[in-house]
Amino acid sequence: MKKMFLGAGVGLLAGSALMVLLSDFQQQVLRDAIAAIETQNSQQQSQIDSLLAIKAQLDSLQTHNKSQKEYVDSLCQALVDQITALEDRIDDVVLANTDADENETDTPVTDKDKAKRRLLAKGIQPEDYNSAILEAARSNQVDTLRNLIAAGADVNATDADGYTPLYKAVDNNHPKCVKIILASPNLVLSSEKGSWCYLHVASNKGSSECLKYLLASNKIPVNQLARENWTALMCAASNGKAECLKLLLAVPGVDVNAVNDLGWSALTYAAYNGHDACVRLLLAVPGVDVNKSGNNGFTPLIAAAEKGGAKCVEALLTQPNIDVNKAANDGRTALICACCKSECMKLLLDVPDINVNAADIEGKTALYKAVSFGNIECVELLLKQPGIDVNVGDKDGYFPLYWAAFNGHTEIVRMLLRHPSIQVNKVHASFSWSALDAARNQGHKEIVTMLEKAGGKSARGY
Repeated sequence: MKKMFLGAGVGLLAGSALMVLLSDFQQQVLRDAIAAIETQNSQQQSQIDSLLAIKAQLDSLQTHNKSQKEYVDSLCQALVDQITALEDRIDDVVLANTDADENETDTPVTDKDKAKRRLLAKGIQPEDYNSAILEAARSNQVDTLRNLIAAGADVNATDADGYTPLYKAVDNNHPKCVKIILASPNLVLSSEKGSWCYLHVASNKGSSECLKYLLASNKIPVNQLARENWTALMCAASNGKAECLKLLLAVPGVDVNAVNDLGWSALTYAAYNGHDACVRLLLAVPGVDVNKSGNNGFTPLIAAAEKGGAKCVEALLTQPNIDVNKAANDGRTALICACCKSECMKLLLDVPDINVNAADIEGKTALYKAVSFGNIECVELLLKQPGIDVNVGDKDGYFPLYWAAFNGHTEIVRMLLRHPSIQVNKVHASFSWSALDAARNQGHKEIVTMLEKAGGKSARGY
């Protein structure tokens, strides 16, 4: 009996020692793991510090390059100014000598005569005035342009393409030349529709300084129509020229809701091209029509969703009277257009009472389009919406599960099969195929297996 108890005691002691040993071992393993993690963290921190140092160097270099560019630009401008001043001094010397000769004959010298003589000193003959004024406006020769106008050059002269000095000055963004030309009493500004007017050119190019002078002259109607009934406001909005848009919107009487031959407004163009800054500027105008439909039925919201302009969609959705379910002529809503643009869809799906089952003229819903494009993120978003119809088909009989199976979108099939309302054995209205038949036909074996496990059956009898 004593031996038995002794043996049991020895066994307990051995077990305790083993437990202590195991505990020490585990503690050592834990310490080693912690040390390894700390080493890894230290290495990662070193890498982060190195990257931050590189970024700081790049930022510094970028700032330095910008400063150098500004310095070089200022030197170039100073050089141009000095050359211009020198040319003026030469002209004045030539003119002074000529004036001295004229004074001897008691003949009065007019400003026009002085301008002609300055031009002659530059080698510009009177017969060359028309071509010279076009070139001066194009190449920003301010003093030459001023002298040409004073000497009687035709400020309305045109080149072979019909472009005037003012057009060339605006097109090349030379505001000083624009100001000089606009001050000419002989300037004729056509209000005829059919070509880009000067406001349109400045707005297209983003020449805001030129646009300031044009608008300040009050010689051109702010709503003047160009070809296809475009306004300058549409040009600025379409090209994302926010500064020009601000200037145009500040003009009393500007028509913010004007539409061109396509029925599109400035807001629609800004939204379609993803210019969110312009969209916000236009939305701030009282009376802007946020639901204006073009000839194709596109509203600004549909246009933004069509091109995936999430920031534009976000701005438009702030409007209390926005019609999120309005459809285009082909039946597409903003949600349907956004089905393969996940960022837009996230925003639209947060809108209360949005019709997630809206279909286009062919019966295609947003879910249908998201599935057919294989956009996993959009499908996932749509499937979370209460009341989503996962089985609806288009007018040709295609439905989401069929398309996903046919196109081999494995993850989308998996998501659709998880939905409690899915009809796994729904049959195509025209082909009499199930999703399983479609997957087999296309050789998508993994999808076939998934559908079979979900109870999928062939509608073809095999």
